[in-house]
Amino acid sequence: MFFQKIPNIFTKSLSIIAGVVLALCIGVSVRMVKGHAPGLPPRPFENLLGEPAPTFELQGLDGQIVSLQNVDSGDVRLLFFADSTCKACDITFPAIKKVAEEISIIIVGVGDREVLMHKLSQHDIAVPTGYDELTTVKQLYGVKGFPCTMLIDQKGIVLDAAYGSKGVEHVMQTYKKMKKGGA
Repeated sequence: MFFQKIPNIFTKSLSIIAGVVLALCIGVSVRMVKGHAPGLPPRPFENLLGEPAPTFELQGLDGQIVSLQNVDSGDVRLLFFADSTCKACDITFPAIKKVAEEISIIIVGVGDREVLMHKLSQHDIAVPTGYDELTTVKQLYGVKGFPCTMLIDQKGIVLDAAYGSKGVEHVMQTYKKMKKGGA
């Protein structure tokens, strides 16, 4: 009786593994054909680029109010969306720390508040960080994945945006080109 169940368990396990492999293959195929991850638009933030950044106010991790207006309106700002459970966000935090020496940064965090505070502390990141408990700001900006980085100019216009761990580098290239052109 016991030995009769072994092939059944083996067959079910094999079916599950085959299903997972198939799903991964489909995801990779979509990315290769369309040039973007499944579920993400081909040109993310197309509706925001060149438009005024939506305004928001969030309770900061330090208890202060965090908004785009908190940063000197004469400054270009980097808006960084992070999730406390996001591995790619963890990978990006060192770049955020480095870039914070050059440009004003505002972080909008979701997920577990305490974990987010701990991760920022681990990376010695001390920038205004709002906690988007209800994900209203995430929705307002149309953020579909993490990390997400946006470059906002002195007038509050969204200049560039990118997903992923290389998003900070991408928008910083735009910033440097803008800075070079304005000098």
